Order: sequence, then structure tokens, then C-alpha cells
Amino acid sequence: MCTRVFYIILNVMKTRLKFTGALLAAMLLVVLSFVAGESRASTTTTLYSQDFSRSTFVPAGWTDNSYSDYGGNYAGTGSGWYWSSTGYNGSNGSALCDYWDGCVGPIITPVVDASFYSAAGDTAYVDFDFFWAYNQYDQDYDVSQGVDDQFFLKLINSSGSSTVLSLVNHTDYTYAESGYNIDYAAPTTPGAWRHYHIGIPQSYRSSSLQVAFDAEYYSGWGLETGAIDNVVITGTHYNKISYAPASLTFPSTSTGVTTAAKSVIVKNPNPVTVTFSGVSITGTQAGEFTITHSIISLPPGTPAAPSVDSFSVTFSPQGSGTRTASLNFNNNSEGPISVSVPLTGTGVAPSIDLKGVNTLFLKTRTKLSKSRDEFVVVYSTGTGAIIVSPTSFLSGDYPSEYSILRLPSSPIPSGTWDTVWVRYSPTIEGSRPAILNIVSNAANGTQQVSLRGIGILPRLTISPSPLNFDSVGVGDTVCADVTLTNPGTDTIAITHNYFANNDADFTYFGMTGDDSLIAPDHFKTVHICFSPIRNGARTARLRVTTSIPKTFDVPSRDTSSFTINVLGTGVPYGKLAIAAKPIVDSGIVGKQICRTDTIRNTGSADLTITSATITGADSSDYVLSGATFPLTIAAGKSQVVNICATPGARGDRNAQLNIKGSTSGKSITAALPLDVFGQIVCASASPNAAFNAKTCIGMSDTATIEVTNCGDITTAYTATLTGASGYTIVGPASSSSVGATGKTSFKLVFTPTARGAASGTLTITDGASNAMPVSLSGSGGAASVSGAPATAPDTKVGATSAEFGVSLKNDGECDWTPGLPAGNGPFTCTKGSNVNIAAGATGTLTFTFTPTVKGLATANLTFPNPSSVSIPAATLTLSGNGIEGAGVRMLTEVGGFSLAQNYPNPFNPTTEIRFTLPREANVRMDITDMKGNLIRTVFSERYAAGTHSTVVDASQLSSGAYYYTLTTSDGAIKLTRQMMLVK
Repeated sequence: MCTRVFYIILNVMKTRLKFTGALLAAMLLVVLSFVAGESRASTTTTLYSQDFSRSTFVPAGWTDNSYSDYGGNYAGTGSGWYWSSTGYNGSNGSALCDYWDGCVGPIITPVVDASFYSAAGDTAYVDFDFFWAYNQYDQDYDVSQGVDDQFFLKLINSSGSSTVLSLVNHTDYTYAESGYNIDYAAPTTPGAWRHYHIGIPQSYRSSSLQVAFDAEYYSGWGLETGAIDNVVITGTHYNKISYAPASLTFPSTSTGVTTAAKSVIVKNPNPVTVTFSGVSITGTQAGEFTITHSIISLPPGTPAAPSVDSFSVTFSPQGSGTRTASLNFNNNSEGPISVSVPLTGTGVAPSIDLKGVNTLFLKTRTKLSKSRDEFVVVYSTGTGAIIVSPTSFLSGDYPSEYSILRLPSSPIPSGTWDTVWVRYSPTIEGSRPAILNIVSNAANGTQQVSLRGIGILPRLTISPSPLNFDSVGVGDTVCADVTLTNPGTDTIAITHNYFANNDADFTYFGMTGDDSLIAPDHFKTVHICFSPIRNGARTARLRVTTSIPKTFDVPSRDTSSFTINVLGTGVPYGKLAIAAKPIVDSGIVGKQICRTDTIRNTGSADLTITSATITGADSSDYVLSGATFPLTIAAGKSQVVNICATPGARGDRNAQLNIKGSTSGKSITAALPLDVFGQIVCASASPNAAFNAKTCIGMSDTATIEVTNCGDITTAYTATLTGASGYTIVGPASSSSVGATGKTSFKLVFTPTARGAASGTLTITDGASNAMPVSLSGSGGAASVSGAPATAPDTKVGATSAEFGVSLKNDGECDWTPGLPAGNGPFTCTKGSNVNIAAGATGTLTFTFTPTVKGLATANLTFPNPSSVSIPAATLTLSGNGIEGAGVRMLTEVGGFSLAQNYPNPFNPTTEIRFTLPREANVRMDITDMKGNLIRTVFSERYAAGTHSTVVDASQLSSGAYYYTLTTSDGAIKLTRQMMLVK
């Protein structure tokens, strides 16, 4: 034997590394022993590689959990690592992390399945090229402080993570630069890079392996740039096979019985073919075990889909107790090379037991032509399996009445059970015994089971047959019963029963449902009535078909059908009939309705009617007229009568017309139910009053009046208006027909034209001219505004006063919004024009005063009523005193030149300014602030004589007062006015 040593290599080029305990553990030597002279076959596979040659970043499947901490913490944004177009092997790219911008956090490879390489002796590595620069800034402010930026290589799987490479010192840098440069692209010089070959510990070689490249920097100092390239993860696997189970144990088996095969499953997950030799069974009882399937070779497989085959063995004990042997085979894999699988079985002796069940079909009754199945349980109570022989048989008095349906096809192991099934198919009524003989390999021999089936058969007798009626008067009805009795041993089912009656003199009431079943020794009756329609002999026939099976004769006979003849004789009689339907009609309560009915003699002899009376709970509502009794009606003749009803109340009114008479000495009677439904006329309107609140003039209110038909008569409704104006019916004034409990509605609009009450009436009538008045009580309302004169504070000419308030009182019934007042003169409304003043409330408007001349100025303000509420004219008087000051002198008209007040004023943001020239002239318009500073020149050009306008856009100016000045080119004319911008 020779020993070959397999070890994990950590190859770090041109650097020194620090390792965690997990990586050091992975570096322990693993020693495996092999047969002398053999070399171990292995397969190295690249599990993942990435050279960052594409500009897409991060690459597909990678996770970027880094961030840039420059200017703030942005954890998890993926902004730390980025793609560089240069790398270790030229200009095909790399992953770069700029530490100057605070690159922090890892980028992580996709999940790699390394589970195939997790066995002892297998290896796995992660290789990559690494570049890490430092410069003068690092030397002065980073390394000198005793701290550096840091780089880690971490392994991750579902169990956790581990750091396997930690670079923290300036001696770990791969590249140095002079000055304070920052690398924003990776170098292409190979000398700037180092290659790392990192072993992956066995505990991390799982299906969820990931590799993380994690950068961290020393906050505030780092200037370095790091990059990775050519990431490769590889795994090396040494060829092995696996087999299971390690041993085969067969169940206890009766001597001479062969078990089902058991298998040793062999798997080859390797990329090479494995061959097998030396397949054999050895041991003390090797002859009792048989190889039924063997393996010659297993083709190449993969860890995810290994090639699979098996060695299969059966066991046939030749004696009792434990029986042993071994299945042996060799193979050319790396291990295991020679395999020996222990084989164990137990031979046992069988015994049969029926647990006291020695009779089948006891006290059971089976229909002839039907079958019944029962079973006996066979228990294996010995130490071996029971084998029931197919030679088991039937014997006894009537073995032909039975058949064996099932015998156990497999041995019955000790302590278990199975069943033997027998079918009984009787062909003879009564008890028919036989014997079931169960033959097996049991030591206690053949078992016998008594079979006690009883065959049953339904029978039928019919009485009387034939059925003969006595003489019956034409038009009369006589009924009789026919009895069907079952004297047999099984329930009989009447499958069909039908009646043939050509002249319709007979009526048959057939059997349905449970009536069609007759138990043994029981009977059922059917009802047949004879009503002759003419004189003489009349015949019919009843046909009954049953469930009695055909006989077992050859050929078989059908005995299931029976025929009963029915006879009768018709003799002449008079027959009373009322040719009418009961009164089922509707009538208004208190109003009479009538109908005509006919009393007929449909018989063959005269008929005398002795009386016709009306009885019942509501008999007083009905009256019979048109005939005097007693009354004789000849055969085939009739008498017309009138029946009138006057409903005394709402709802059903019930009574009955009773007619008595005689014919040929025989008394006869007839009855006619009477029913009429009393109806009422009724309607209601809701609500019965509308418009109880005030409505502002110029506005409208609506109301809907709903009419319900609370009576029984369908009718239409009409609405009319009377009384004061202001009301209008919207939509049709007449409805369509409305049924009982139905509804309709009329819509009204109230639009007042004056203040005060406006009463009226809406009258709704139905088809019977019944009226329903609805009171209309609307009231018109308006706003009524008043305000005391107000005086502005004294203000210098050309200046604008502080804001002062003016109170307005709304004495009306409706809310009012003032709107911007007109006729302002030097007064400007700054607040309150769009604020609602409720009825009875007081509101405040705010004004400013801008005098253009010295002395008293007044204005009478009127309001535009923007809320559409009609009000009396409202006027507000304002006054103010302009005093002499240092402001701009206002001059608005000189020698035919005039400058108009801008409109609107105040404005936001545009306003129009008009001016008039008496002759063609060059003019300029300027805008200045209240101190005379020029804000803007609106225009400077030549205009013809006449009136002109210009629009000023002050959207770029702030709120406040401004002057606008019109000046001729020679300076002889200068006109000025003030305007107010309110935003």
C-alpha cells in the first residue's frame, strides 16, 4: 500500500494574507489511502467565472449591496462599485471601487451550487485578480494615523458567512502613486495586480454558495481605489460510487416460498463509466438467495442526475430460523472498490385459522336471477406464510348454485390475513346448502365452510278476476277494489299497470311509488270506477306487469304479466250538471256584478230539480234568479239561471250554490262554489304639504309628491295647480296607469319673483275624480344691505393710505357676497369683496385711499351682486381728505392730452391703460414706484391723434401702489396716475 496526500492549496502571489479560523481549518491535511499502484481519477470543473468584459453592471445574477458615503449615508443603494473599461488583461473591463467617494459594502456573486464538491477529499477555490492603490495623501493622512481602508473576501451560504481574506494594512496595497492622484479606472499593467487563489472550506461547499467582495474605508481620509477582475470559482471531485442500503433483510417467509426481490441501488455521479466484476453470493445459506438482476457497468452521470442501477436478490428459505449470506461485487471506481452486502432472512412454518367463521350466507335471502357475494377471512397464525391453493373447491348438495370468486393470489404472511370470496346465484326457490373447501400449505390442512343460501321468488294472485259491476245508471258512478296479493318469498314490484278502456266508461287509479311494491304475504288494492255514458254492456281490461323473473327453463318463459277483464252494464238515468265555472271575479265593494250559468240534464231520463239554495259565510252577498222550483228538465235539455254578487267587504267572499233533485226515483245533488273578490278604490299623496322654507329670489327649490295606489283598482292620476304664481309642474301632469300598491310622482319647482309668502295648491285626482290636495307654502327671500358712510384717514396727494374698514349689514333672508364695488374713484377695495355675509350678519370690506388732488374726495360705491341673489340697490358712501405732500404730482389732462385710470384697478396681474392725443406725437409711458424710481418703460413710439390703449403685465412685480406717466418727446406734456397691484 502507498499513501497519497491530498491537501488544500492557498496560493497568494506577491502578498501576505490574514486568515480566519475557518480558512485555517480548511488548510488541514486530509489523508486518503488507496491500493498500491493506483492513481486517483479526479474532475475539475469551473463552477462560475466573470471577467467584467461587458459594460452592464452589475453582471447578471450579482448583487450590489454597496453605497457611496460621500456627503451622506446611502446604505444599500448599490452606488459604491461601478464598471471600469480597463482591467488586468487589457481593456475588457473590471469592477472598481473608488474609496475617495466613500465606497462601502460588498458586491456578491450569483448563487453557485458547490454541493458536489463537499465530500472529504474534494476541493474548491475562488480565484481573482486584485488591484489596490495608495498615494501621497494616504501616506500622510491615512497610514500615518495607523488606520487604513479595508478589503474583505467573504464566503456566504444558507448557514451564515465567514471572512477568508482580510486586507487592512498599507503593506497589502499592490500599487503606489506619487502625488495625490485618484484612479477612476483600473490599470492595465500586470504588475499593478495580484492574483489570489483562496480555498473554500468544506462547510461552505453547499448549493447556496456565494462569494462577497467587501470594501470599507477609514471615514474622512481614504483616497484609494480598488478593483477586482477575472473571478473564477472551481471545484475538484474525486470519483466515488454510492450504494444503499448497506444490508438486505428479507421478511419471514414460509419454507418453499420465494419472496419478492430486494435491491441494492448503486449510483454513479461521476463523469466516467464504472465497471463491475466478481458479482457473487457467498455464505452458509448462499443457495437460498438468488441474484435476479446484476450490473455490468454504470455510464457517466452528474451529481444532479447520477446514473442508477441495482443488484436484485430473492429469498427462498429451505429451513426454519435465521438464514444468512452475502452479496459481493467489485468495481473500478476510487471507492469503495470491493463491496459486501449482508443478506438476512428467516424461514417459518405456516398455520391457517378462520377464527370460528364456518358458515356463509346464513339467514340470507337472494332473489332468483340475482347474485350475492360473501367472504371468509383467512388468518395466518403460524410462523410462515399461508399459500392458498387454486385447487380449492366446492362440494355438498348444491355446489352448482355457488362459485368461488377470489382466492388470495399471494402468500399470506404470518400475523396477517386475506379473504376468500364466494358468490351465490340461486336458480331454485328455498334453502340450497353446499361446502367451500379451502386448500393450502398450512400444517392444519384443508378448511371447510358451510354455505347456507336461500333462494327467494315473488308471486302474484289477483282477486276478483274478472271484475263485474252491477247495472249502473247512465251518468252515475260506482267503484270497486281489485286486490293484488303476494304469496311468494320475495317482494314483488309492479313495474307497469295500465288500463284499456275504449269507451271511457271506466276510471282506473293506478299504483305509483311505494304502492307498486308488495312484500311477501301482503297485498295492495287498486280502485276502478264505472260511469256508463250510454246504455248496454261496457268492457275494459287491466294489464299488470311485475318483477317476477323468467324461468330457468330452456328456453326460459316470462310469467311476469297478468290481465284482468272489467265488465259493466249502463241503464238510463237523468244526470244533473252545471255548465258553469265558479264565480271568481273582482268587483268594487257595494257594486253588483252578475253572470249567467246553465243547469243541464246530461242523462237519458227526465230530471226534476226540487230546490236551489245559496249557503256559506258570505251567502248574503249572492242572489239566484231566472228559474222557479220545482223545475223539470228533460233529458239533454237545460235551464239558464242568473247569479249576481254584491261584495260586502274587501277580499274573498265565498258561498256555495246547492241544487237538489231526483230522476227515475233516485235522489241527486250538485254544488257550485261561488267566489268573488271585493275591491276598493284608494290613493294617498305624500307629502301633503311642500315648500315650507324660504327660497331666494332668482333661485329655485324642488319638491316631489309621491302618489301611492293603496286600493285594488288600476288607475291614472292627474295634477293641477291653483293659487299664487311661482310654481311649475316639471314633466307630465298626468301619469300612466298605476296598479295596486304601485306608485307615481309629480315634480314641482318653486321660483319666487318677490319677497314674502307665496301659497298655492296642487290637486291630484284619480280616474274616479277623487281629489287629493297638497298645500304649497313657499316664501320668497332676498338680501337687504345697508352700510354707514365711512371716512378714510387724511392722506398726502400721490400717497396711499393705510387700510380702513367699512361695515355692511345684511338685513335680508338670503346670504350675500358683495363682489368688487364700482364707482370707487380714489378708493380701492382690497379685502372682503368675495366673502359671504350671511342673512342677519355683518361683514367688513377693507379700502385704501389714494388722493390725486388736494382737498375732500367722495365716492358712492355700488355692488354687482355676484351671488345671483336679488337685492334692492345697495350704495356705500366713502370720503377722504387729500393733503399736500412730497409725493408725485398727479396731472391727468392738459391741452387735449388725457390719461385714463387703468382698468381694472386694483388688478392682478394685467390691466389696460387708455390715453388720448389731440395730434400726432412721439410719446413714452413709464412705470415708477412711490419714490419715483423707474420700474419699466412700457412703450416709446409715435402715435396718431385719437384714443389708444396698452396692456401692462405686472406678473413680475410685487403687490403695492405704482405710478404710470405719459410724456411727450419734448417734455412739454407729462400726465401721471396711480394704480394698485394686489396679488
